[in-house]
Amino acid sequence: MQRFTIIGSGNVAHWFAWLIRQNGGKIVQIYSQNRQHAEALALKCEAQPVDRLSQLNQESDLYIFAVKDDVYQELVPELPFVLPCAVHSAGSVSQEIFKGQAKHYGVLYPYQSISKEVEFEKLSVPICVEGNCRESEEKLLTLVQKWQVSHRLVREEQRATLHLAATFASNFTNALYGIAFDLLHATNISEDILYPLLDNTLEKIKKIHPRKAQTGPAVRKDENTMNKHLSMIQNQELSAIYQLFSTYIQKK
Repeated sequence: MQRFTIIGSGNVAHWFAWLIRQNGGKIVQIYSQNRQHAEALALKCEAQPVDRLSQLNQESDLYIFAVKDDVYQELVPELPFVLPCAVHSAGSVSQEIFKGQAKHYGVLYPYQSISKEVEFEKLSVPICVEGNCRESEEKLLTLVQKWQVSHRLVREEQRATLHLAATFASNFTNALYGIAFDLLHATNISEDILYPLLDNTLEKIKKIHPRKAQTGPAVRKDENTMNKHLSMIQNQELSAIYQLFSTYIQKK
């Protein structure tokens, strides 16, 4: 597969566009309902921008969908022709969304938090591969092997679990980082003092289970320190979060 159409213009679409171009592929079209977004990404990869599905042509070998999860139900049925091969990049959407709309179909799920502002060259992105049949799987596996990226074949149930795990491990922890940054900024402390702590935490869990690596007042059952922390928190939501996590840590 050498010719591609990307449906979408957000973070993941930008990453796929970069990956394809890095490996000598040709991007034929970029589709987005927002014409300006389609044009901006298309300009970067010398593709044709389109903002209506009726404008899609049949010149591509693979059509990559990188849109919000709740858009697929309304978008896919409006495709103007049966696609030769189509994949989506979502963690929690069934590949069967393409049934009847594509001859071969599946999933290329990048297991990473991707922002178009970062340097893609420095980003490690494992790809989870899924296909509707053996031939589809082989096509997609051949493609990601050519791209020379880490990959593994998964089933839909496994992909859903991976997505759930990523929500806890990345999305929720990122929200907690935001809380920590705000607490530090409130007393004029730069957040960079946290970086060695966060780096060490990640390195530890590569070697031992997170429960064995757990430290802090909750695991020590240090009620005096926890009560002091709670007295420092003025926001009720943050207080509830602190108590919820502390209780969970003590139970585990």
